[in-house]
Amino acid sequence: MIMPDEIDLLKEKLRQERTQSKKAEILLEIGKHYLKTDLKEAKRIALQALTLAKRSKERKTLAKTFNFYANILRLEGNFEEGMNYAQKALKVAEVEGDKLSKINAFNILGLINQAKGDLDSGLACHKEAFLLAKEINNETEMAIAYNNLSLIHWYRGELPEALEYQKRSLAIKEAKGEISAIAVSRINLGVIYEDLGEWEEATECFYRALEGKEKMKDFAGVALCYNNIGEIYLKRGKLEKATNLFETAISYSEKIGSLPRKMEALSNLGETKFFLGDTMRAMNLYVEAIEIGMKINQKDELAKAYRRMGELLLQEKEIKEAENFLLKALALCSEIGMRKEEGNIRKALGKLFWTLGEKEKAKNYFQESSAIFKGLGIKYELAKTYAEFGKFLVENYEKEIGLPYLREAERIFRRLEIFPEVENLERYLYHLERDEDKGLALLRSLSIIAVNPSPLPEFCPRILNLLKELLALEGCALYFDDRHFAVGKVKKGEGTTIPLLSGRERIGTLHLKLPPSPQFALTEAIKETLANLLVIGLEKAKGLTICKPPELAEEEKIPFEGIIGKTAKMREICDIIKKVAPTKAPVLIRGESGTGKELVARSLHNLSFGPEKPFIPINCAAIPETLLESELFGVEKGTATGVSEKEGKFEIAAGGTLFLDEIGDMSLSLQAKILRVLQEKKFFRVGGKKPIEVDVRIIAATNQNLEKKVAEGKFREDLFYRLNVVSLTLPPLRERKEDIPLLVDYFRKKYNKEFQKECQGGTEEVMERLLVYDWPGNIRELENVVERGIILAKGDVLTLSDLPPYLQEISVKDKEIELSSIKTKVKREVANSEKEIIQKTLESTNWDVTKAAKKLSISRRHLYRLMAKYNIKRQKNQGK
Repeated sequence: MIMPDEIDLLKEKLRQERTQSKKAEILLEIGKHYLKTDLKEAKRIALQALTLAKRSKERKTLAKTFNFYANILRLEGNFEEGMNYAQKALKVAEVEGDKLSKINAFNILGLINQAKGDLDSGLACHKEAFLLAKEINNETEMAIAYNNLSLIHWYRGELPEALEYQKRSLAIKEAKGEISAIAVSRINLGVIYEDLGEWEEATECFYRALEGKEKMKDFAGVALCYNNIGEIYLKRGKLEKATNLFETAISYSEKIGSLPRKMEALSNLGETKFFLGDTMRAMNLYVEAIEIGMKINQKDELAKAYRRMGELLLQEKEIKEAENFLLKALALCSEIGMRKEEGNIRKALGKLFWTLGEKEKAKNYFQESSAIFKGLGIKYELAKTYAEFGKFLVENYEKEIGLPYLREAERIFRRLEIFPEVENLERYLYHLERDEDKGLALLRSLSIIAVNPSPLPEFCPRILNLLKELLALEGCALYFDDRHFAVGKVKKGEGTTIPLLSGRERIGTLHLKLPPSPQFALTEAIKETLANLLVIGLEKAKGLTICKPPELAEEEKIPFEGIIGKTAKMREICDIIKKVAPTKAPVLIRGESGTGKELVARSLHNLSFGPEKPFIPINCAAIPETLLESELFGVEKGTATGVSEKEGKFEIAAGGTLFLDEIGDMSLSLQAKILRVLQEKKFFRVGGKKPIEVDVRIIAATNQNLEKKVAEGKFREDLFYRLNVVSLTLPPLRERKEDIPLLVDYFRKKYNKEFQKECQGGTEEVMERLLVYDWPGNIRELENVVERGIILAKGDVLTLSDLPPYLQEISVKDKEIELSSIKTKVKREVANSEKEIIQKTLESTNWDVTKAAKKLSISRRHLYRLMAKYNIKRQKNQGK
């Protein structure tokens, strides 16, 4: 990679050079740097080089310049003009006998044909490039050709051939140590592993590629890596993480000006919003992606965007429009030979004709989709098709015909560890069981949640809702860890009581209010197994909630789940949350992006209403103003032709909390409507004439200076005072660096579990860099760094090479005084926390040292030493 000082040297060389052909070649060297960071500047330089090359009589320089300009046009998405210049380069190189320029021209033509969907022409071009590279024994060009051949086979769904070619390409690149080229192969290997269902390998490939692309400052490549990682999180159902990754990919693609990269990320972000239920936002993202695809004629991504739009319209009951988009997508796929996407489209058409009641057509499309994915060996898509096809067969033909498909889908999802999909299928299968088999089906469904639990405030309602649905209960309640969770109408001691035992100790109770005529008998054996599964899940869920170093394990309960920190400022915030939550007063949370504003809002909600009541977040900055009103207030049926009734966030949040994130970006007209709801406790839907009363708590958040916006007339003063009844300001991470070791440990444990790793921590030089860095992205950035490190770590300790390049490059020597101060504060905070925890634990056990030691998971002797160290003594009126 050319560094800025090298560019200055090249510019100086350019000023001194008099020969036009050599000046053109120097410009090409300068342009190569901007190719990865600023396409507009690279294009400007290329045009200068082209003018000089045309004036000169050096035809080889002209061929190089044509190729360079053609590649810029390709990256921009201007495929037709790019192809024209690559063909010009090929003609000149043919006349001059310049085989290297011919290879480059064939590579560019192959990539453009591939992007346009002409895979046969693309394959022919890449084969020509490979034969020429082999003829001149140029290993670098052979590696590029192997890479491009691999991509063609991947597009066709020929995964074994794609994998073999990509491994050959990577082997050559690693032998030569070409960082940028290695990153390209790792991205492509990751895509192949993803389709094969080897998601851990895929994720590692993408993160290692990201490392290389960041070092090279290749922003288009960085965007591609974030997009690919996001796709894996999307498939695994981790939608919040996927959203962040796709938004980052869009940001980098806009920075470099790459329309193809932006289109991919927009379409993927739309899919994420669709799964989150935000159909209006999803539709707008699809429209934007389709507009770009039509502009640059990128048929592969255009087909995907058409299909996704069709699926969205199908859900919205816009059947005719859905069919039009799906058939357009199918026509494109048939034209370009994209078997994988064709399989997805045929599955969607199966669902469409099922909706229309045309069973034979639907059946044929599902069968065709299944055959495509089975033939390609693509696991995830095959499981999704089997799940839909199985349900279709059960509901339209015979249960016995559909069950094998459903069981096979469940088996694949379980292997891929997509547990939300497994859970959904188990619920569906439960209702198909005979009454005498429902007990075992119930336990099977519970085991999925118990073995793979979420944190306690999510886990308990999930379990109770599952039990209520499957057992048709009138209500059920769970008492555990001094907390009470309930669904439906049930009182303590009412109905069937099941004790929850850990060993011989009773740790909780489950109450089930059965219907008058239950579907099957809850035998003692079923109740005992149910209780055991529940205890396993509860203990795991509690462990996920309080995920801190052993010596700092607190007694703090669930409302503060995810809020990690022991600095004075964080303790003050927790104290305010405890005091404010019961009042249900409006709260304004301030702080930079990534400081944890939504976590604080959730904690306020949990303390006010409990996790079983709705907590509805909405990002006011992420939704266009034209859509935000309908998202908040809903839409009345018949407002426009074909418009169906839609509940808004205020209605959905009734009885709970509506969290308005980034409220500083809201328009003045919408601010007036929010103020009216706060004052009158009622609102109108868009197009509605009847007021809807609502009881909802408003929590707002912003990273802006609202007082300044009020003074500028950009934020209503009356709304500001209504929201600012209680104000919480979250400190940026750079102001609470003493908490970094705690946060690192929390994220280490979280991602160890997610990726089945056993990382024990980081080296001293890793921790030093984490402590001296200022974290502009705050906790969110720190979490991303730890997650990435866990994935990339070769051993059980994070080393410097596992950190992003910008952290590796930090000079700790320049910050020795700051580092020493932070380390001193960390030690002091650890000591203060340890003393406080020991004191509280002793008090909670009535100063019984044996019980306290057991609770702290340390020996009595160790506890006595710590009591002496911190001068902890029992007062005369305290306990034994």
